[in-house]
Amino acid sequence: MAKIGDILSKHTIQADRKRVIVAFGDVIGFAKWLRRASNSPEEVKFFLTRLYKRLAHMKEQGFFMKAMADGGMVLRELPNGHNCNLVADFLKEMIVWRQHMMEIIRETEFPRPEGFRVRVTVGHALKIGTSFCDRMCVFHNDYVGYPINLACRMLKVESRTIPFMAHESVVDVLEKKARKKGIEFTKIRTKDRRMDGIDVEDMANLWSFNVIENKGDPHG
Repeated sequence: MAKIGDILSKHTIQADRKRVIVAFGDVIGFAKWLRRASNSPEEVKFFLTRLYKRLAHMKEQGFFMKAMADGGMVLRELPNGHNCNLVADFLKEMIVWRQHMMEIIRETEFPRPEGFRVRVTVGHALKIGTSFCDRMCVFHNDYVGYPINLACRMLKVESRTIPFMAHESVVDVLEKKARKKGIEFTKIRTKDRRMDGIDVEDMANLWSFNVIENKGDPHG
């Protein structure tokens, strides 16, 4: 029988501090929908297949992705601190993700889930890299940290399906460039919400974001 020390010696773990933008998305009313006797396994499989295919598409674009039952986590590192273009592209991709899921939900026959929500944060996280080598080597990366925990917990803050984010730092990154990048921010007025392990300031600074429709220049 192998000694525990010999087993652990085959593992290597690395941790690096990274600035990231991260989003969590999930289906509202998914558990209630599953309890309905009219939902067949085939219908649920069809629904989740389309969800996971969208996540796989984002992974192919270079995002870090983790599927989580009726939703998932999507993350992108921000090299050299903030990067205006990466932040803008990320927010636009999250809007497309939400729209894609809302279309799937609308196409689902009654009863159906209630909607899809996306929550975004920015901050420093630890990128954890692990490997295990025996006959073959397996490598795995993951991210842990406050912004990731915050984005996940924010799914419970508001039931509205509008995509929104905490951390004014996202707004600060884009500043006046936001409209040039095709994104607009709106401050969300919420009640005082207190959550264990979450800074009150983060709950008090929530911003919705959306793509500005290009209606053309009326004087052009």
